[in-house]
Amino acid sequence: MSPQKPFKIRYPLNFSEARNTFADLDYEINAAIQDREDAEYAEVPPWVIPTHRPTTTSTVTVDPDLQNTLNIGRPVIYIQNDTPYYGRLKTVTTDTWTIQGAPMTVSQDFAEHGFFLGYANSIVQVDLKIPGLYGAGATTTALLSLAGTFQSWGNARARLVAFAARHATNDTTANPKINILVDGARVSTADGNLGIQPLAASWVWNPDVSINTTNYIVETDDPIEIEVTAAGGTGDASDLSVALFIAYEKRAMSDILHLVNKLHDMYATE
Repeated sequence: MSPQKPFKIRYPLNFSEARNTFADLDYEINAAIQDREDAEYAEVPPWVIPTHRPTTTSTVTVDPDLQNTLNIGRPVIYIQNDTPYYGRLKTVTTDTWTIQGAPMTVSQDFAEHGFFLGYANSIVQVDLKIPGLYGAGATTTALLSLAGTFQSWGNARARLVAFAARHATNDTTANPKINILVDGARVSTADGNLGIQPLAASWVWNPDVSINTTNYIVETDDPIEIEVTAAGGTGDASDLSVALFIAYEKRAMSDILHLVNKLHDMYATE
């Protein structure tokens, strides 16, 4: 981003000058906000998605082939029926992108300018750990009661679009199941809202679009917890690690623009 000339304000001499000052200020803040948003999310040109709608609830067909250009793990935004939904780019092939996050509606076109691809600085990984045994019984406060720790989201409004879990030792008979709670509400809709069943051999991901689009919203200072939704068969699964992927909301500065426009309109009507 090229540096901008500082905006200077002095006491206006008359109404006309005041109006022009607010118009210039409006322009400057619009430009600053656009620069900020461009640094986090960039619009995918409509012709890249030939059908202008998802192929399945978790995939889009694309053209041209960007397999050797795009890095997976980026956040994405897709707008359907005037509502923005958030996800994470999971895989890229010659003609298909797979998305983790809010499920897409196959029958609905994306809105005009309705598909955005984010950069690395617009998604955050949060790691949670519970040392020792964790699956002896169901609990909604596994982090607190078993690890003695609290977790909250201190950043700007965002979406929990994906998570994965793994433990060091399998339960002797059947592994426990876990979900993630944001402000006390379950995020995963997998397995009847029970979530996922961690393994020792590999990371287990929440299924691609098994996300509750109400509960995946993460507000500033929201508590985050691990819920053990189903106890293990014996209760000896141990050393749980969970990785959360949280995507920032695109228009974090829109309230500032709204305020400036309101002041501009107020002076313009006098």
